[in-house]
Amino acid sequence: PERVGPFPPPPPADKDSSSSSPLHISVEVRLRKAASFIILRQQDPDKPMYRIRNDSSKPVFVVQEGSPFAKGVCVMPRVHVPYSWDRPNDTREIKVGADDKGREAQTVKMDKFGKFKFKGLDAEVCAEGGTRCLVVRE
Repeated sequence: PERVGPFPPPPPADKDSSSSSPLHISVEVRLRKAASFIILRQQDPDKPMYRIRNDSSKPVFVVQEGSPFAKGVCVMPRVHVPYSWDRPNDTREIKVGADDKGREAQTVKMDKFGKFKFKGLDAEVCAEGGTRCLVVRE
């Protein structure tokens, strides 16, 4: 690991600032006899566990199934973003809408590879190296 021992977490992202971004981490819990260890690793921004790639000319709204609408993210056209789960213990399902408001969103299971259509767009859940990716195309 890069750092071992106690260290303070970075401050939360400020949504009003253009210079801040969310911290994407992976959490591992290990049990060794009577001790529990929680291991936090910052994800490589170039190789996240999950990514949303919008190759279309329309914005796409994505939110984890069951999460508040405000927790969603709007992925602008021709942009890709890493994706982290708001509730990591729940199923890996997201709601995808073909606009910036998430209207008429469709549920997508990120743990199943496959292609589907929604609101005039094609989408596919696929692997890009070690990253599970939702790709949206026209």
